[in-house]
Amino acid sequence: MLKKNSCIVMVFLLGLLVPVAAQEADEGVPQDDTIPLEEEYRPFLYTRGDQTLRINLGVLFPLFFTDTAGSTVANNLDIVGGTGSFAYTYFLSPTFFIGGKLGGMFAGTIGKTMLFIIPITAHVGYQLILGRFEIPLSISLGIAPQTHLTSTYLGFFAQPELSVFFRLHPDWSLGLNAGWWFVPEWGTKTQKDIIGHFFELTLAVRHHF
Repeated sequence: MLKKNSCIVMVFLLGLLVPVAAQEADEGVPQDDTIPLEEEYRPFLYTRGDQTLRINLGVLFPLFFTDTAGSTVANNLDIVGGTGSFAYTYFLSPTFFIGGKLGGMFAGTIGKTMLFIIPITAHVGYQLILGRFEIPLSISLGIAPQTHLTSTYLGFFAQPELSVFFRLHPDWSLGLNAGWWFVPEWGTKTQKDIIGHFFELTLAVRHHF
């Protein structure tokens, strides 16, 4: 009878000690609530209300200028200039977004002067996600003040744009951006209207929040 009671006591004590030992083992393992980036990726990573801030820096190539008849017009700009922009984006759904952008460019001329254009635009677009790659396609519309020596002009501006980003971190992505600048100068005399076409190639850093 004594042996039987001793066995019952030992079993009872072991039942008490096993949960305590398991708890101590769990406490010895560091807890990390961060979800690995790979596990976060899914076809609909974004939700309504997600936002991004983006900075672009790179080069701008004056391609060609045309008149109202579509004929090419000579220009005196250097073959490459500089450009940069700051953009804000708001997601309406996992794939569609809207936003605004403030940009700027400068290009030298053969006469050693400078042309400055400052696009101020709103944009709308659609974004594809392929693994950790994000591919936004957008079009920006707005106005673009221009300055050359003492001459100024305020006119229409349009830019279709394609970017490819790689998500380095849940809050940051790095990418490459390409865009086509459509910069018309429409005056009171139609025969003197000119449309400038530029190609933008920039590096982009995007912050997600």
